[in-house]
Amino acid sequence: MDNTYNLLFIGELQPGFKPDNVIDALVKDLGLSVEKADKLVNAKRKVTVKRGLDKPKGIKLGKRLEQAGLVMKLVKNPGQQTVAKPVSDFVAPSSNISASKTQRKQSKVDLTPNSDENPYAAPAANLEKKKVLKGSRQHSDPQKLRAGHGWQWVRDAYGMFKEHPWAWMGAFFFTYFLIGLTSLVPFLGMFLSYIVMPVFLGGLMIGAHEQKEGGSFRFGHVFAGFSNNRNQLMLLGVLITLAMFVCFIPFLLSFGMAFFTGNFDPEMMSGMNISMFVIGGLISMGLSIPLYMAMWFAPSLVAINEHNAWSALKLSFQGCKRNMLPILVYSLVLMGIFTVVMALFGIGAAIVMPQLTAMESTFSLVLPVIAILLFVTVMMVPAVITLGLSVYTAYRDIYYS
Repeated sequence: MDNTYNLLFIGELQPGFKPDNVIDALVKDLGLSVEKADKLVNAKRKVTVKRGLDKPKGIKLGKRLEQAGLVMKLVKNPGQQTVAKPVSDFVAPSSNISASKTQRKQSKVDLTPNSDENPYAAPAANLEKKKVLKGSRQHSDPQKLRAGHGWQWVRDAYGMFKEHPWAWMGAFFFTYFLIGLTSLVPFLGMFLSYIVMPVFLGGLMIGAHEQKEGGSFRFGHVFAGFSNNRNQLMLLGVLITLAMFVCFIPFLLSFGMAFFTGNFDPEMMSGMNISMFVIGGLISMGLSIPLYMAMWFAPSLVAINEHNAWSALKLSFQGCKRNMLPILVYSLVLMGIFTVVMALFGIGAAIVMPQLTAMESTFSLVLPVIAILLFVTVMMVPAVITLGLSVYTAYRDIYYS
């Protein structure tokens, strides 16, 4: 006797769920492509999502799909007389499937990989989500996402920060303190800071990845990059340093070198010289755009997925190139956040500073410092850390969809 079960999507969404949100959940949490998730959510009919499951696996997978927003039902394979309870009865009483829907006749649309004519065949193979371990290569090529994902990256990053705020604040402060120390090394400080920066950033990305996979972010993740593909992370820093120098050659060839040699003369900022300065600066900025595209996800790809430095740079560039619209939305959202933060700071300073300066005591000198530190802690620090974490959330969305 066949004791296996089929998992059925009855063609309806959970109450309160919107199609776009369900599609995003299926893409992010279950590994479906956007196209396949869209077809499934908008099928408007019964679809057999998975065949031949035992009951515990059917309930577990059904629960995940219910949480994503689909109304699911677990049924015994044809040939067995009894029909199993809806998945909702096992997992979520709020699913609210009526008795008449439970008795509804199933259409035999198979999502198994062997069904050549079935448009849902591909995602069915991925519904059993594989845990992506640190250092694995279980990611896809960079996917092209919709523009709205740019806002989702910022929202998810802030959600991750709220889970471990003190650990993230301590890790970020300590990381940039260490990078600042390396920049103080005579002669080589600036180059050393660029070389070790990907190692520290890679460690933070490893911590973010472990948190997203169900673990916890710890302060010790600051140093995780030194034990995870360290040499390639340092090579990445070398390549980035060399590329930045190449990008700024047009600026240096104008008369910008005078700033570094100490021979700068204000009279140089006139006539043709200033035109050359502006042109050289614009060319350098233009060259730096593809460099930043190649840099953005490279530390994550090296530290988490163990790519070599060169392939990580290429994959990062491809991911940015395919997602210019989400990146534009993402940039506008961040610009809006930091504009609001700075505006609030300016308004507060304009109100408080005149009152403090009117006080004739040393205490009045301490109060502005305390006020600034409180503002930075309450407003600016979460915004900066959210910006850093959004690099990971964007990487995960683009490379794990």
